[in-house]
Amino acid sequence: MSVHQIRKHAVLPPIICRSDKEFLESVQRYIITETERLGCSEEGPADEYYIIYRNVFDKVIEHITAYKSILTSIKKEYDA
Repeated sequence: MSVHQIRKHAVLPPIICRSDKEFLESVQRYIITETERLGCSEEGPADEYYIIYRNVFDKVIEHITAYKSILTSIKKEYDA
């Protein structure tokens, strides 16, 4: 995984907690692996990107339990 690929998908400020950092790195690896596996280009296809990022959002919801209810509500509205 190149530094460019990690930075491309990095949208959060630096995380101090080691477990959070490891979690975010694993999420970034998942995004890169899945987009490469599916052959996604930056232009699309939107459906494949949606599935990848929906799965990532589910992982984030499970990891960040303090905001689980609000994140779950956001996901339900977005999915609708």
